[in-house]
Amino acid sequence: MVILKKGFHFILFVIVAGCALPRAGLLMPDGSTVYEIYPQVEFIDHERQPVKIDHPPKDIVLFFPYIPGQVNGSFNTAPLQTTHVTEGSVFRLDLGRMSSMMDRAIAPLKNTPYTEGITIDPASTQFARVATLAIDAETRKGIGGSSFIDAGSREYLILVYVDRPCSLTGSTHVNSYGTIYDVRLGRPGFHWLRAHPIGKRSVILKEHAGDNKVFFSIEFQRADT
Repeated sequence: MVILKKGFHFILFVIVAGCALPRAGLLMPDGSTVYEIYPQVEFIDHERQPVKIDHPPKDIVLFFPYIPGQVNGSFNTAPLQTTHVTEGSVFRLDLGRMSSMMDRAIAPLKNTPYTEGITIDPASTQFARVATLAIDAETRKGIGGSSFIDAGSREYLILVYVDRPCSLTGSTHVNSYGTIYDVRLGRPGFHWLRAHPIGKRSVILKEHAGDNKVFFSIEFQRADT
């Protein structure tokens, strides 16, 4: 699983308002750029396969905070977008609006345990990851780990934003989990990274073409009431 530590208590009461013209979107395989993507909400098991949940939350709030200067790690940032959804619904992720916020959110590669062992080139590159969080609107509790998943491969996807063409290479090992970075991005803006499993405790990250349907997947864990 892609490492992502969550800090949602701060996020629950933050609302980000405003609007922005599309600036840097997501490059598609045909060379076009999209400024909106439409993931479908699903529940999954620990093997990333879709499952049906008895009595799922009636109102799920999705938060999209960001992690500046690293791909894996923790966050305590205001959300770029919040959205109310239900199981099976399709929602809009507005990259055009988010891009101007990301211009202010990005940072150079940070020095943390989650970045030790990796290198970014050029070194002055600034970037951030779009994080994911799913909350039961009624209980205001997290309902499980959430992530984007590619419909074809069923592998985790990570949405990142960079301010210039760059490469991110090397490897990290945190809490007995390894991540190999083999990322080369040819333009500024949003990009999908695909986490391809290597065994049970490691993944390799590479750019993903983004030509398949994307799910917003939640590994459901019913909160105590």
